[in-house]
Amino acid sequence: MMKWLGAGATVLAIAGLLLFGLVRVVGDSMMSTYCEGDRLLTLPPGSGESLLGRVVVIVHPLHGVLIKRVVAEAGDVLQVDSGEIRVNGRVVPRYAFCDGADFTGMSVADRLIHEEWVVPHGELYVLGDYRNGSLDSRTYGMVRRTDVVGVVWSRLPGFQCRCRSDSATGAGT
Repeated sequence: MMKWLGAGATVLAIAGLLLFGLVRVVGDSMMSTYCEGDRLLTLPPGSGESLLGRVVVIVHPLHGVLIKRVVAEAGDVLQVDSGEIRVNGRVVPRYAFCDGADFTGMSVADRLIHEEWVVPHGELYVLGDYRNGSLDSRTYGMVRRTDVVGVVWSRLPGFQCRCRSDSATGAGT
């Protein structure tokens, strides 16, 4: 009986290693949700699962591995005007930055774009939570859903931002 339990535990451990991915945060584009050095566990994206609002890991053909939040999916109406981003008529909030205050500075990309379009099938519009420090869809356009290799599930304990506000979360949002 003990032999079967030991074998079962080994199988579960191997399945866990295959199921989860591990990624390290580089840069400040996701502050204050995630900071430089955070280690994140990811799950593979489900084929029909909505990714709206989720933090994902993308392998971009030009920019490499990116960690961003999905703010619009296929069929969503996206409007960008003078720094305000709306999806289906609703303003996409800026996330809390370090002290919990809303960081409202506009990047050059925010100031230049005044457009409206529908997100095409198989595409996503992604943003960093700290928009002034983020290279994201405002710069390189939509990303292919097939380029998403993971959905952030959890942050490993012991790897916490020093300047995270209490209200900022990313996993499961």
